[in-house]
This record gives sequence, structure tokens and C-alpha cells, in this order.
Amino acid sequence: MNVQERLIALHHLDVPWKPADMIQREGRLLRQGNLCDKVYIYHYVTEGTFDSYSWQVLEKKARFVQSFLSGIATSRDEDEIDDTVLRYSEIKALAIGNPLIKQRVETANKLDRMKVAFRTRQRELLDLREIVSQHPGRINLLTEQMSVISKDIKLYAANRLAIPMEERQAFGEELIEALKDNYKKDKERLFDEYRGIEVYLPMNMTFDKSFVVLRTAYGGHYTVEIDMAKPLGCTQRIDYMLEHLPDKLSLLRTRKRDANKRAQTAQAEIDRGNAYQAEVDVLIQNLERIDNEIKRREEAENQERKAHK
Repeated sequence: MNVQERLIALHHLDVPWKPADMIQREGRLLRQGNLCDKVYIYHYVTEGTFDSYSWQVLEKKARFVQSFLSGIATSRDEDEIDDTVLRYSEIKALAIGNPLIKQRVETANKLDRMKVAFRTRQRELLDLREIVSQHPGRINLLTEQMSVISKDIKLYAANRLAIPMEERQAFGEELIEALKDNYKKDKERLFDEYRGIEVYLPMNMTFDKSFVVLRTAYGGHYTVEIDMAKPLGCTQRIDYMLEHLPDKLSLLRTRKRDANKRAQTAQAEIDRGNAYQAEVDVLIQNLERIDNEIKRREEAENQERKAHK
């Protein structure tokens, strides 16, 4: 019989010395295969006893382990604080038996969590500002590319005359022979003109990938892979690329529309700012108020002890 399948509650009657021991205990309950939808974990502490020291030791060890595993053992600006560590500190405060200390620990833990949220939001805002700052340049580039392709579509349509099969075959054979002699050339070379568009033999070409570069008078630049075994297929592949220029234009229009939408959304988020800043400020003030009250009570207790001596 596997009792771990039906564990519903765990009671910590003492404090282990290592965080791993605590994880192992709770792992019996928090595991795949447990048939219970909800489980409960109980911690028992006694006020004003050695329990507070034990929980403090466990908290320090857990903080070190969590920092080490996060790669921030030497960093003073931790981006993540494990909830387990904060839970240990709260239990430690309970064991001390001072409600004000407990309030301070809870406030400090909440402040730590809020600082993490604040820094995460700050990083998000930085990314959003970058999107907005790069938006004009991105739109200008897309607009220029759309203009070039629109002109190339008209150029291809104006020169799309019927070409006899014999000429297409001869063009392909000559192109394949030229590509065979184009292995790792140090510069691009003009091969011929096809339908008003210049066909170039590329530089640094390797035999495992043969291709040509189409260049138009308007600045268009298109790459077409060539099957070295099919001369007649050379012009077919070039025509296929040019016939699908409207698809490229449609894709650029979609990208431009998406870029505008993304920039608008980013700007709206930037305008919202970082809502966590106000919460962090309030918690800092609350923590300062609690610290002042603790200090005031300690001074009053010291004065009272001196008066009784």
C-alpha cells in the first residue's frame, strides 16, 4: 500500500537544520500521484524559545542556497526571492513572540516581493521604449521595400513576353555552365538579362547550394536557387520567384500593419508607467514607521531597566 498517494496534511513538529531536509519532508506531500486536490502543511513553534533561532538558521541557509542556484550569490540586487525563504522568516517571527517583529517581517517580505515586481516592470518598460524608438526606422524600411517591390511587379509584367522553349533551354544550359565555374568567386558577376532584370552569379557560392541573384533597376534584390540538373527549370524557377512578388508585397504590408499596432500597444503600456512604484514607496514608509516604533520600545525598555537598578 502506497500511503503517499493519499497524504492530505503534514505537521512539522520540529525544525530541521537543512533546507533540503524540509524540502524532502514536504516532497512526500507535494508530489505527482497524490490523489488529494488540496494538501495542508502545519508548522508548530513555541514563543520565546530556541525555535526562533532554529528558524533563523534555516532561513539564512535557504537564502544562500537560493541565491547560489540563481547565480546571484554575490549580487546585492536580487531579482527573485524564493517564497520558501520568506515563509521561513515569517515563522521565525512567530517564534519570537513579538507581534511588532512579526509585522516587520511580513512588511519586509511584502516589500521584497514588490521590489521584484517593480524591477520586472522596469525591464518591460525598457523593452517597450526600445520598440517605440526603433519604430520610425522600421516603418521607413518597410515602406521603401514595398515601393521597390511594387515597381518590380510592374517591371516584370511589362516584360513578360512568351519565350520559346529552345531559348529557355539554351539560357538554362549556359547558366548552369557559368555556375559550375563560379565556385567561391570573390565578387559578384553579371551573367545575363532576363525579362528586363539582371541575373548575377553570386560571390562565395559553394557547390552544395547553387543560386543566382536577380537585381532590378529599382534596387530589388532576390535570390533564386538553381537545380544544376535541369536547364529548362532555371527560367521556370526565376519566373516563379517573380510571379510571387505580390505575395512578398502582401507580407510586407502585414508586417507594417503589425509594427504599427505593436508600437501603439507599447506606447500605451509606457504611458501606464510602473504602478508598483507607489506600492514600494508605501511599504518603505510602513517599514520605516515599524522600525522607529521598535527602536522607541527598545529605548523605553532600556530606560525602564536602568530605572530599576
